[in-house]
Amino acid sequence: MRKLPPFRLERYFAQWEFKVKMQFSASDCESLSISALLEMARENERENFHNQWLGYTETPGDPHLRRSIAALYPGLESDDILVAAPSELILLAIHAALEPGDHALVTWPAYQSLAEVATAAGAAITPWPLRPEDSRWRLDLDFLRDHLQPRTRMVIVNFPHNPTGFIPSEQEWSELLQLADQHGFRLFSDEMYRQLEHEPSRRLTAAATPETRHISLSGLSKAYGLPGLRIGWLACRDREFLQRTAAMKDYTTICSSAPSEGLAGIALAHGEKLLQRNRERVTTHLELLRSKLADFRERVEIIEPDGGPILFPRFVDGTRAGRFAHELIRRHSVLMIPGEIFQMGSEFFRVGLGRDDFPAALDRFCELLRESS
Repeated sequence: MRKLPPFRLERYFAQWEFKVKMQFSASDCESLSISALLEMARENERENFHNQWLGYTETPGDPHLRRSIAALYPGLESDDILVAAPSELILLAIHAALEPGDHALVTWPAYQSLAEVATAAGAAITPWPLRPEDSRWRLDLDFLRDHLQPRTRMVIVNFPHNPTGFIPSEQEWSELLQLADQHGFRLFSDEMYRQLEHEPSRRLTAAATPETRHISLSGLSKAYGLPGLRIGWLACRDREFLQRTAAMKDYTTICSSAPSEGLAGIALAHGEKLLQRNRERVTTHLELLRSKLADFRERVEIIEPDGGPILFPRFVDGTRAGRFAHELIRRHSVLMIPGEIFQMGSEFFRVGLGRDDFPAALDRFCELLRESS
């Protein structure tokens, strides 16, 4: 593994996240306390959790938890699932799938580890850019076709996309899967925001579901709003690949936290309730954002998201998002992520719709817009 560069987003959060009063750019949804989650549980689920043995757990994940996860993917079984922290799985899976000299494409802008880990594995990376057009994000499949190489082994995608909230159409997704079949590359599909589509009809088939070697990454951090559990999973029909990844996990965490796995099982048993509360919150906050920013159309363009609790608007009046973010922290103790963190233009910034304090943070954002006009 080559030396990894500083993770810009995580270093930015490390500097400010716990020093400000409110978040305007959080990518997760409002979380719960352990007691609130246990209130959802059935009596036997609570009893099982309180009697949880605190020894080592199985490296692939608790068998009951893996069965519950596999049930989310038609046709998959528990042996098609590997459990670990989502960020850990990015590191392990990409290293297990790529070798020095390989080539990969990654949707851009990207959560930094999706690109940097592939580079650290020795692969050459081509960013596959999303571009704003008529206040929507677009992904050009012709760009992908033109940039495939003989050593292209993987295309790394993330839908709903962070930070834009973009989802391709079902036809585009089908064409991408066909290209993978034709050219023999594997999809690594970050699906952490799946099930938070703004329209249910926009939900894509999970990459791991068809009879393929494709990899789905998901977990409880984003759509379910439980990042403190640090529970994610890989779903993939290629069990030899999962075994290679699990063997690498022996050098990281070995196994997951037993209490976290127990609480994760409860969360999945009541997953629809968790998902619905977050869908409603995101929908309400997106409507509020549109309403509040209608008075600032000459300053801010909302590039419409398709799913997830995030979107990636831009200033259209020359305002630099980095400078604005600094003033938002200084004057109002509100954290906003500027586009430079994602190696995008200085006009872009990320908005997070999933937290309960979003309306108050939005008010402070609008107040600074008025103060700086």
